Amino acid sequence: MIGENQGRLSYDNGYHFFEYCLDKNKFAYFIVRSDYRASDVLDQNVLIYGSLRHAYYLAIAGVIIYSHTYRDVMYGSLYRPVSGGKKTVFLKHGITAFKAFNTDYEARNNDMDILVVSSEQEKHIVSESLGTDRSRIAVTGFSRFDRYVPPSSESTVEIRKLLYMPTWRDWIEESAFTNSLLFSETERLLHSELLLDILTSRNCNLTFLLHVNMRQHVAKYTDSYNSRVKVVYADQVHLQDIIIDSDLLITDYSSISWDFLYLRKPVLFYQFDLDDYLAFRGACIDMKDSGAMFGHVAYRDVDVLAYLRTILGTSYRLSKKDEKIRKRWFNFNDKNNCERIYNKMLELS
Repeated sequence: MIGENQGRLSYDNGYHFFEYCLDKNKFAYFIVRSDYRASDVLDQNVLIYGSLRHAYYLAIAGVIIYSHTYRDVMYGSLYRPVSGGKKTVFLKHGITAFKAFNTDYEARNNDMDILVVSSEQEKHIVSESLGTDRSRIAVTGFSRFDRYVPPSSESTVEIRKLLYMPTWRDWIEESAFTNSLLFSETERLLHSELLLDILTSRNCNLTFLLHVNMRQHVAKYTDSYNSRVKVVYADQVHLQDIIIDSDLLITDYSSISWDFLYLRKPVLFYQFDLDDYLAFRGACIDMKDSGAMFGHVAYRDVDVLAYLRTILGTSYRLSKKDEKIRKRWFNFNDKNNCERIYNKMLELS
């Protein structure tokens, strides 16, 4: 039984591991909400969250696999009575670094039989930060990385297509979203005439990708900023496709920044509310330590625009410093992540 993001299909680690299981003719089912559907080819193994078929297969499942929380595969009230006697695998959404674990994770830090990480470095952080037994932490790499072909350290990226994806702030009240820094700062940047001038002069385009938790706020944004900016939200795209297609990422704290590092593509961190973020959410590494951060960090929109003016239209190569950071955080550079995860599952008695 496999799920991700509480049934909201986002083509993340859960979905990619599901595809692997089907390709290997394994007995696997994937759960989605009724308004999120996988491709028709996979429909026979897709269950609607909360349906009778979901309940039946959940009851007989031997292994529960999730990417975000156990709510990916079951309602919270069912966790204790249903999970007993089943093996559980926590695929995780991304690398543990920029986001501290919340109380929900801490309360169940040793509930899972396998917790997937990308490196020995991350294994140490998870063990120290969450208190998970090291024997439960598997250094396998993430299943979605099997779709990537990382270039060599000598390769360069011609920067033409930009992806801007800010992450969600858990502390923002829904009713107060338009008064938040998240809304005002993203709007300020996207409406900047200087941004349009830079994109036009460098013949570049920018895709503004709304986080899945911003789905209800899509009407507050417009796709008519200018001809060089396009607004989409997570439900409209296959995230791995847009990551592969993009040459540069602008984000704040999103874990997809690690996907770009893995692919040796440039990352621009626009952290206009870093102090608030650290106070309300927290991180597992020191995000104010330049030695711990990769890419380029900016705190003001003028600094973002200055960096873009410098880098757009150029050939980019990952710096030696970022290559060292990349090496610490990724033990593997292959297409065998799903296989390693599955082999770890076979070791469960």
